[in-house]
Amino acid sequence: MIGSSDFDPRSVNLSGAVTLVVARRSGAASLKGYKVAMHTDVAEALRSICQATLDALGARTAIPYADDLAFESETQYLLVPIDVLTTRRPKPRPGRRRADASEQMPEVELDASAREVLDNASSLDDLDASRLASMSFAFYAVVVGDNPDQRVSFVERWNPYRAGLSGHLTTFFGDKLRRVAGPLLVFQQSFDMVVTKSAMAVLNATGFEVVFRDIDSMTARFSVWSQAAVTALPLDGDTAQRLCALCDRGGRVAKQLRGMYERGAFGSKFTIPALRAEMQKQKLDDSRLLQNDQLALQDDDIPIMLKLIDEKLYTGWSTNKRWDVGTRSER
Repeated sequence: MIGSSDFDPRSVNLSGAVTLVVARRSGAASLKGYKVAMHTDVAEALRSICQATLDALGARTAIPYADDLAFESETQYLLVPIDVLTTRRPKPRPGRRRADASEQMPEVELDASAREVLDNASSLDDLDASRLASMSFAFYAVVVGDNPDQRVSFVERWNPYRAGLSGHLTTFFGDKLRRVAGPLLVFQQSFDMVVTKSAMAVLNATGFEVVFRDIDSMTARFSVWSQAAVTALPLDGDTAQRLCALCDRGGRVAKQLRGMYERGAFGSKFTIPALRAEMQKQKLDDSRLLQNDQLALQDDDIPIMLKLIDEKLYTGWSTNKRWDVGTRSER
Protein backbone atom coordinates (compact mmCIF):
# COMPACT_ATOMS: atom_id res chain seq x y z
CA MET A 1 0.00 0.00 0.00
CA ILE A 2 1.19 3.50 -0.85
CA GLY A 3 1.18 6.52 1.43
CA SER A 4 -0.95 9.66 1.31
CA SER A 5 -0.61 12.82 -0.80
CA ASP A 6 -1.70 16.44 -0.64
CA PHE A 7 -3.70 16.06 -3.88
CA ASP A 8 -6.99 17.97 -3.77
CA PRO A 9 -9.16 17.99 -6.93
CA ARG A 10 -10.83 21.22 -5.79
CA SER A 11 -7.50 23.08 -5.97
CA VAL A 12 -6.66 22.15 -9.58
CA ASN A 13 -6.57 25.25 -11.79
CA LEU A 14 -8.08 24.82 -15.27
CA SER A 15 -7.69 28.40 -16.46
CA GLY A 16 -4.53 27.92 -18.54
CA ALA A 17 -3.94 26.91 -22.15
CA VAL A 18 -5.39 23.60 -23.33
CA THR A 19 -3.22 21.20 -25.34
CA LEU A 20 -4.63 18.00 -26.83
CA VAL A 21 -2.20 15.13 -27.39
CA VAL A 22 -2.55 11.61 -28.71
CA ALA A 23 -0.01 8.80 -28.35
CA ARG A 24 0.59 5.59 -30.25
CA ARG A 25 2.86 2.69 -29.49
CA SER A 26 6.14 3.00 -31.39
CA GLY A 27 7.57 -0.45 -30.82
CA ALA A 28 7.02 -2.37 -27.60
CA ALA A 29 9.10 -0.09 -25.41
CA SER A 30 8.05 3.47 -26.29
CA LEU A 31 5.23 5.84 -27.15
CA LYS A 32 5.16 8.49 -29.85
CA GLY A 33 3.08 11.55 -29.03
CA TYR A 34 1.45 14.14 -31.30
CA LYS A 35 -0.18 17.50 -30.66
CA VAL A 36 -3.63 18.08 -32.18
CA ALA A 37 -4.66 21.58 -33.28
CA MET A 38 -8.17 22.62 -32.14
CA HIS A 39 -10.72 25.34 -32.63
CA THR A 40 -11.66 27.23 -29.48
CA ASP A 41 -15.04 25.54 -29.11
CA VAL A 42 -13.43 22.08 -29.00
CA ALA A 43 -10.82 23.24 -26.50
CA GLU A 44 -13.51 24.65 -24.22
CA ALA A 45 -15.61 21.48 -24.51
CA LEU A 46 -12.59 19.42 -23.44
CA ARG A 47 -11.93 21.84 -20.58
CA SER A 48 -15.50 21.23 -19.41
CA ILE A 49 -14.89 17.47 -19.44
CA CYS A 50 -11.74 18.06 -17.35
CA GLN A 51 -13.84 19.95 -14.81
CA ALA A 52 -16.43 17.16 -14.76
CA THR A 53 -13.65 14.68 -14.02
CA LEU A 54 -12.42 16.82 -11.11
CA ASP A 55 -15.99 17.01 -9.81
CA ALA A 56 -16.21 13.21 -9.98
CA LEU A 57 -12.99 12.91 -7.97
CA GLY A 58 -14.25 15.43 -5.43
CA ALA A 59 -17.35 13.30 -4.85
CA ARG A 60 -15.24 10.20 -4.18
CA THR A 61 -12.88 9.12 -1.41
CA ALA A 62 -9.18 8.70 -2.17
CA ILE A 63 -7.62 5.38 -1.19
CA PRO A 64 -3.92 4.50 -1.40
CA TYR A 65 -2.87 2.67 -4.55
CA ALA A 66 -1.77 -0.95 -4.69
CA ASP A 67 -1.40 -2.90 -7.92
CA ASP A 68 -3.85 -5.59 -6.78
CA LEU A 69 -6.28 -3.46 -4.80
CA ALA A 70 -10.04 -3.87 -5.19
CA PHE A 71 -11.82 -0.53 -4.90
CA GLU A 72 -15.36 0.77 -5.37
CA SER A 73 -15.14 2.89 -8.51
CA GLU A 74 -18.48 4.56 -7.81
CA THR A 75 -17.37 5.94 -4.46
CA GLN A 76 -13.55 5.77 -4.44
CA TYR A 77 -10.51 6.51 -6.56
CA LEU A 78 -6.90 5.37 -6.34
CA LEU A 79 -4.27 7.90 -5.32
CA VAL A 80 -0.62 7.46 -6.32
CA PRO A 81 1.76 10.08 -4.84
CA ILE A 82 4.46 11.19 -7.26
CA ASP A 83 7.22 10.54 -4.71
CA VAL A 84 6.68 6.76 -4.91
CA LEU A 85 6.73 6.64 -8.73
CA THR A 86 9.83 5.46 -10.51
CA THR A 87 10.44 5.74 -14.24
CA ARG A 88 14.05 4.65 -14.32
CA ARG A 89 15.37 2.43 -17.07
CA PRO A 90 18.62 1.13 -15.59
CA LYS A 91 20.63 -1.71 -16.97
CA PRO A 92 19.35 -4.95 -15.40
CA ARG A 93 21.34 -5.73 -12.27
CA PRO A 94 20.89 -8.94 -10.29
CA GLY A 95 20.13 -8.54 -6.64
CA ARG A 96 17.44 -7.14 -4.41
CA ARG A 97 16.78 -4.00 -2.42
CA ARG A 98 17.56 -3.75 1.27
CA ALA A 99 14.76 -5.13 3.39
CA ASP A 100 14.25 -1.84 5.25
CA ALA A 101 14.07 0.14 2.00
CA SER A 102 11.09 -1.91 0.84
CA GLU A 103 9.13 -1.10 3.98
CA GLN A 104 10.06 2.57 4.16
CA MET A 105 9.34 3.50 0.55
CA PRO A 106 7.18 1.23 -1.61
CA GLU A 107 7.54 1.86 -5.31
CA VAL A 108 5.25 1.98 -8.32
CA GLU A 109 7.23 1.45 -11.48
CA LEU A 110 6.11 3.25 -14.64
CA ASP A 111 6.84 3.20 -18.34
CA ALA A 112 8.83 6.42 -18.74
CA SER A 113 7.55 7.14 -22.25
CA ALA A 114 3.97 7.93 -21.18
CA ARG A 115 5.17 10.64 -18.76
CA GLU A 116 7.50 12.00 -21.42
CA VAL A 117 4.59 12.50 -23.83
CA LEU A 118 2.68 14.49 -21.20
CA ASP A 119 5.70 16.50 -20.03
CA ASN A 120 6.51 17.55 -23.61
CA ALA A 121 2.93 18.12 -24.77
CA SER A 122 3.36 21.66 -26.07
CA SER A 123 6.48 20.80 -28.10
CA LEU A 124 5.24 17.59 -29.77
CA ASP A 125 4.93 17.31 -33.53
CA ASP A 126 1.55 18.26 -34.95
CA LEU A 127 -0.67 15.35 -35.95
CA ASP A 128 -1.00 15.04 -39.73
CA ALA A 129 -4.60 14.17 -40.60
CA SER A 130 -3.50 12.52 -43.84
CA ARG A 131 -1.61 9.85 -41.84
CA LEU A 132 -4.48 8.87 -39.55
CA ALA A 133 -5.49 5.84 -41.61
CA SER A 134 -2.27 4.08 -40.56
CA MET A 135 -2.46 4.97 -36.85
CA SER A 136 -3.99 3.50 -33.71
CA PHE A 137 -3.64 5.43 -30.48
CA ALA A 138 -3.01 4.02 -27.01
CA PHE A 139 -4.43 7.08 -25.26
CA TYR A 140 -5.22 10.74 -25.57
CA ALA A 141 -4.72 13.48 -23.00
CA VAL A 142 -5.67 17.08 -22.36
CA VAL A 143 -2.84 19.04 -20.77
CA VAL A 144 -3.89 22.29 -19.07
CA GLY A 145 -1.68 25.14 -17.92
CA ASP A 146 0.69 27.90 -19.02
CA ASN A 147 3.61 27.00 -16.72
CA PRO A 148 5.35 23.78 -17.86
CA ASP A 149 6.15 22.90 -14.22
CA GLN A 150 2.54 23.28 -13.05
CA ARG A 151 0.53 21.70 -15.87
CA VAL A 152 -2.18 19.15 -15.14
CA SER A 153 -2.83 16.22 -17.48
CA PHE A 154 -6.15 14.45 -17.96
CA VAL A 155 -5.57 11.05 -19.54
CA GLU A 156 -8.00 8.66 -21.20
CA ARG A 157 -7.17 5.16 -22.42
CA TRP A 158 -9.19 5.41 -25.62
CA ASN A 159 -8.37 5.52 -29.31
CA PRO A 160 -10.18 8.68 -30.52
CA TYR A 161 -9.70 7.88 -34.21
CA ARG A 162 -12.84 6.13 -35.39
CA ALA A 163 -11.53 4.40 -38.50
CA GLY A 164 -14.73 2.38 -38.94
CA LEU A 165 -16.85 5.54 -39.11
CA SER A 166 -14.48 7.51 -41.30
CA GLY A 167 -15.01 5.16 -44.22
CA HIS A 168 -18.78 5.67 -44.24
CA LEU A 169 -21.08 8.48 -45.26
CA THR A 170 -21.20 10.32 -41.94
CA THR A 171 -23.69 13.12 -41.35
CA PHE A 172 -24.73 15.63 -38.75
CA PHE A 173 -28.48 16.14 -38.24
CA GLY A 174 -29.54 19.67 -37.36
CA ASP A 175 -32.25 21.28 -39.45
CA LYS A 176 -31.05 19.09 -42.31
CA LEU A 177 -28.52 16.31 -42.72
CA ARG A 178 -25.09 17.72 -43.39
CA ARG A 179 -22.15 15.64 -44.47
CA VAL A 180 -19.18 15.35 -42.10
CA ALA A 181 -16.06 15.10 -44.23
CA GLY A 182 -12.60 13.96 -43.22
CA PRO A 183 -11.35 11.59 -40.50
CA LEU A 184 -13.29 11.52 -37.25
CA LEU A 185 -11.86 11.90 -33.75
CA VAL A 186 -14.32 11.03 -30.99
CA PHE A 187 -13.71 11.77 -27.31
CA GLN A 188 -15.15 10.39 -24.09
CA GLN A 189 -17.14 12.48 -21.59
CA SER A 190 -14.68 11.70 -18.79
CA PHE A 191 -11.03 10.85 -18.15
CA ASP A 192 -9.46 7.80 -16.55
CA MET A 193 -6.68 9.66 -14.73
CA VAL A 194 -5.55 13.09 -13.59
CA VAL A 195 -1.81 13.73 -13.29
CA THR A 196 -0.56 16.68 -11.25
CA LYS A 197 2.84 17.66 -9.87
CA SER A 198 2.10 15.85 -6.61
CA ALA A 199 0.05 12.78 -7.54
CA MET A 200 -1.86 10.65 -9.99
CA ALA A 201 -5.57 10.25 -9.30
CA VAL A 202 -6.95 7.10 -10.94
CA LEU A 203 -10.62 6.45 -11.69
CA ASN A 204 -9.94 3.49 -13.98
CA ALA A 205 -7.29 1.07 -12.67
CA THR A 206 -7.14 -0.85 -15.96
CA GLY A 207 -6.50 2.38 -17.86
CA PHE A 208 -3.66 3.26 -15.48
CA GLU A 209 -2.04 -0.15 -15.93
CA VAL A 210 -2.30 -0.02 -19.74
CA VAL A 211 -1.10 3.56 -20.24
CA PHE A 212 1.58 3.89 -17.57
CA ARG A 213 2.51 0.30 -16.67
CA ASP A 214 2.32 -1.71 -19.89
CA ILE A 215 4.35 -4.78 -19.01
CA ASP A 216 5.77 -5.19 -22.52
CA SER A 217 7.38 -1.75 -22.28
CA MET A 218 9.25 -2.66 -19.07
CA THR A 219 11.39 -5.56 -20.29
CA ALA A 220 14.55 -3.89 -18.94
CA ARG A 221 13.20 -4.51 -15.42
CA PHE A 222 12.31 -8.20 -15.83
CA SER A 223 15.63 -9.54 -14.59
CA VAL A 224 15.58 -7.23 -11.53
CA TRP A 225 12.20 -8.61 -10.42
CA SER A 226 13.04 -12.25 -11.11
CA GLN A 227 16.45 -12.05 -9.45
CA ALA A 228 14.87 -10.53 -6.35
CA ALA A 229 12.62 -13.61 -6.14
CA VAL A 230 15.52 -15.98 -6.74
CA THR A 231 17.48 -14.33 -3.92
CA ALA A 232 14.59 -14.46 -1.45
CA LEU A 233 13.30 -17.99 -2.18
CA PRO A 234 15.05 -21.35 -1.63
CA LEU A 235 14.75 -22.47 -5.25
CA ASP A 236 16.69 -25.31 -6.80
CA GLY A 237 18.70 -24.47 -9.91
CA ASP A 238 16.14 -25.69 -12.44
CA THR A 239 13.30 -23.80 -10.75
CA ALA A 240 15.31 -20.57 -10.68
CA GLN A 241 15.89 -20.89 -14.42
CA ARG A 242 12.20 -21.62 -15.03
CA LEU A 243 11.09 -18.60 -13.00
CA CYS A 244 13.45 -16.27 -14.90
CA ALA A 245 12.35 -17.69 -18.25
CA LEU A 246 8.66 -17.24 -17.40
CA CYS A 247 9.28 -13.66 -16.30
CA ASP A 248 11.19 -12.93 -19.52
CA ARG A 249 8.08 -13.88 -21.51
CA GLY A 250 6.14 -11.04 -19.86
CA GLY A 251 2.48 -11.53 -19.01
CA ARG A 252 1.17 -13.00 -15.77
CA VAL A 253 4.38 -14.04 -14.01
CA ALA A 254 6.15 -10.77 -14.83
CA LYS A 255 3.21 -8.80 -13.41
CA GLN A 256 3.15 -10.99 -10.29
CA LEU A 257 6.86 -10.45 -9.69
CA ARG A 258 6.63 -6.71 -10.36
CA GLY A 259 3.83 -6.26 -7.84
CA MET A 260 5.57 -8.35 -5.19
CA TYR A 261 8.84 -6.51 -5.75
CA GLU A 262 7.12 -3.12 -5.44
CA ARG A 263 5.42 -4.12 -2.19
CA GLY A 264 8.66 -5.42 -0.70
CA ALA A 265 7.60 -9.08 -0.65
CA PHE A 266 11.16 -10.18 -1.41
CA GLY A 267 12.75 -8.02 1.29
CA SER A 268 13.68 -11.03 3.43
CA LYS A 269 14.49 -14.68 2.80
CA PHE A 270 11.81 -17.37 3.09
CA THR A 271 12.68 -20.51 5.06
CA ILE A 272 11.76 -24.09 4.25
CA PRO A 273 9.94 -24.68 7.59
CA ALA A 274 7.77 -21.60 7.09
CA LEU A 275 7.00 -22.52 3.50
CA ARG A 276 6.18 -26.11 4.40
CA ALA A 277 3.82 -25.06 7.17
CA GLU A 278 1.91 -22.68 4.90
CA MET A 279 1.81 -25.19 2.03
CA GLN A 280 0.27 -27.78 4.33
CA LYS A 281 -2.20 -25.22 5.62
CA GLN A 282 -3.29 -24.44 2.04
CA LYS A 283 -3.35 -28.17 1.14
CA LEU A 284 -0.54 -27.99 -1.41
CA ASP A 285 1.57 -31.09 -2.03
CA ASP A 286 4.66 -30.12 -0.04
CA SER A 287 6.18 -33.59 -0.48
CA ARG A 288 6.35 -32.97 -4.24
CA LEU A 289 7.12 -29.25 -4.22
CA LEU A 290 9.89 -29.42 -1.63
CA GLN A 291 12.88 -31.60 -2.50
CA ASN A 292 16.18 -31.67 -0.60
CA ASP A 293 15.23 -28.53 1.34
CA GLN A 294 14.57 -26.55 -1.83
CA LEU A 295 11.54 -25.58 -3.88
CA ALA A 296 11.38 -27.84 -6.94
CA LEU A 297 8.69 -26.34 -9.16
CA GLN A 298 7.37 -26.92 -12.65
CA ASP A 299 6.13 -24.04 -14.81
CA ASP A 300 2.52 -24.46 -13.67
CA ASP A 301 3.58 -24.47 -10.00
CA ILE A 302 5.36 -21.12 -10.11
CA PRO A 303 2.33 -18.77 -10.32
CA ILE A 304 0.63 -20.73 -7.52
CA MET A 305 3.71 -20.58 -5.30
CA LEU A 306 4.01 -16.83 -5.91
CA LYS A 307 0.39 -16.44 -4.79
CA LEU A 308 1.15 -18.46 -1.66
CA ILE A 309 4.05 -16.16 -0.83
CA ASP A 310 1.94 -13.11 -1.67
CA GLU A 311 -0.77 -14.27 0.78
CA LYS A 312 -3.35 -14.78 -1.95
CA LEU A 313 -4.40 -18.34 -1.12
CA TYR A 314 -6.77 -19.20 1.69
CA THR A 315 -9.15 -21.92 2.82
CA GLY A 316 -12.79 -21.14 3.52
CA TRP A 317 -13.65 -21.54 7.19
CA SER A 318 -17.13 -22.93 6.46
CA THR A 319 -16.83 -24.83 3.19
CA ASN A 320 -13.18 -25.83 3.64
CA LYS A 321 -12.69 -24.98 -0.04
CA ARG A 322 -9.43 -23.58 -1.34
CA TRP A 323 -9.76 -20.08 -2.75
CA ASP A 324 -7.56 -17.85 -4.90
CA VAL A 325 -7.70 -14.14 -4.06
CA GLY A 326 -7.71 -12.10 -7.28
CA THR A 327 -7.57 -8.66 -5.66
CA ARG A 328 -6.73 -7.40 -2.22
CA SER A 329 -8.66 -5.03 0.02
CA GLU A 330 -7.04 -4.59 3.43
CA ARG A 331 -9.34 -4.85 6.42
